[in-house]
Amino acid sequence: KPKIASLGGQERVFLMNDVNGDKAYEGAATNQPQLSTWVKENCVPLVREITFENGEELTEEGLPFVILFHDPEDQDSVKLFTEKVAEQCQDQRSGVNFLHADGFKFAHPLSHLGKTTKDLPVIAIDSFKHMYLFPKYENLKKPNRLRRFVDDLHSGRLHREFHGEVFKDRRKLSVIRILDLSYFLVKFPLVSSNL
Repeated sequence: KPKIASLGGQERVFLMNDVNGDKAYEGAATNQPQLSTWVKENCVPLVREITFENGEELTEEGLPFVILFHDPEDQDSVKLFTEKVAEQCQDQRSGVNFLHADGFKFAHPLSHLGKTTKDLPVIAIDSFKHMYLFPKYENLKKPNRLRRFVDDLHSGRLHREFHGEVFKDRRKLSVIRILDLSYFLVKFPLVSSNL
């Protein structure tokens, strides 16, 4: 946790960390936006776990969730997801929350995506309006696939695909399940893809 100390007559903010060493905030302690950004970057993990206990708090941040649903025994998928987020999406922290969740405890949201615990691991974006499925977990290993998925959220592409707009460039969607459990069939683009 950050600590505030006086050094040379100035208040300074320090992060005391046994693992990565101590860090000092170099900006003005009175610059709240800059200080908040520094604290988030240095004190909040890039990928956090969502539980029923902290779900409301995370929701109150108002950012869409990029969630890895996984078997709680499968820590390899969490490690890979965290690595790919760090490689491809470090600069997206202010626009989305990267989370991982116990897929057994969160089986209900999986069902809205047409998935079960047998399909784990599963990646999805929850925009609080709709949930968007990352087409194939295996594609997480391919360069920039996770980044493209997040970029498609921000550009509105996922929302337009969800409502049936067809794109002929690189991807196809199959059946998407809406939260009210009705289905929309999204037509496949003429060009197939590997996503």
